Amino acid sequence: MEDCRQNLEKEVSLMKIGIMTYHFCSNYGAVLQAYALKRFLEARGHHVEMVDYRPPNDSGALGHNLRLLLQEGYIRLMNRYSSFRLNGKFADFRRTNLSLSSMHYNSLEELKRACPEYDAYICGSDQIWNPHGQQFHEPYFLTFVPEGRRKFSYAASFGTPVLEERFRAPLQKYLQGFSGISVRENSGVDLIRDFAGKHSIQVIDPTLLHDDYSELYKNKHYPANYLLVYRLQQSAPLTRNLTRLIRHVALELNLPVYSISPQRFRFFLETGKTVYPTPAEWCGWIANASFVITNSFHGSVFSILNRRPFLSFPRVARDGQNDRITDLLHDFSLDDRYILPEEIDSFRIDTLAAYQENLIRERLSAQRHKAAEYLQNQLEMDVK
Repeated sequence: MEDCRQNLEKEVSLMKIGIMTYHFCSNYGAVLQAYALKRFLEARGHHVEMVDYRPPNDSGALGHNLRLLLQEGYIRLMNRYSSFRLNGKFADFRRTNLSLSSMHYNSLEELKRACPEYDAYICGSDQIWNPHGQQFHEPYFLTFVPEGRRKFSYAASFGTPVLEERFRAPLQKYLQGFSGISVRENSGVDLIRDFAGKHSIQVIDPTLLHDDYSELYKNKHYPANYLLVYRLQQSAPLTRNLTRLIRHVALELNLPVYSISPQRFRFFLETGKTVYPTPAEWCGWIANASFVITNSFHGSVFSILNRRPFLSFPRVARDGQNDRITDLLHDFSLDDRYILPEEIDSFRIDTLAAYQENLIRERLSAQRHKAAEYLQNQLEMDVK
């Protein structure tokens, strides 16, 4: 964080800033990227809040749970409900670390009717612009912000490298009035250009703006040696192959396995001992691990930040959906950390290349400077 501050000499007038993102999810990456962007802006003297907008619950949840009940049976379903204990831990983290707006919003109409007052509005990061095959969620394009107010995105993600033609008109409409557009993936730059005819830049995920998250877990205690698995829900074939990889590595390293998942309802049986850490403790579980296996973008990010030996595994079968992980690894010359199902049986730990420390520092420094410069320019820009 210091290198960004040293490289930017101009001062920005202190502002009250509102961030619109997925801060409400019981997902480690979601809350930590919100925390990281808030922390970055606060370090420069700004007052920052999360706009406490929470969309209505997914209407398909009931059908999903009924299918789970039929597939896994009553006992397994009840076991999965034990992860509800995470909700309270995430709520505590949000209250302590995210500075939620005084008003709570559940709809675009509520946001328009009582728009929170800020000097600048930022949407991002995370997959706030993912249409999930149906439609964009309009509030995450800041359409509730009155005309003439400063609004821009930071590392917003579509979560997909392709969009259907029917999303062209909504995207063009929703991006009107933005002073700047930045996205997390290079594919997002292409989508903004091709569908909205606008310029955008790619910037790093907010979690990469910092090296040290130890202030969150410095008083926590962890086992001496362990293999940490952080995995998100995926298809049954990929789940079986990921479990096979976990057992392969655990056997080779002779390490006990600890598993973490933020999913409330999981179709896979955990490998090893399941733990339910707070977001702060989650950072420490990765930082102290002897080895990490993950199918998560943010699991890979925190493994790199802590220079942990790790492997990343595909989250979905479609190659384009894994771009954010493969792009991240390629940026830091860690392509060999990405392992495919057909490579598991022949994989050996000793074939992994060592971290190129100087290269990682140089590339992180350059990307942090680019991100800081973008944010500073947006906050300084005259609003027309």
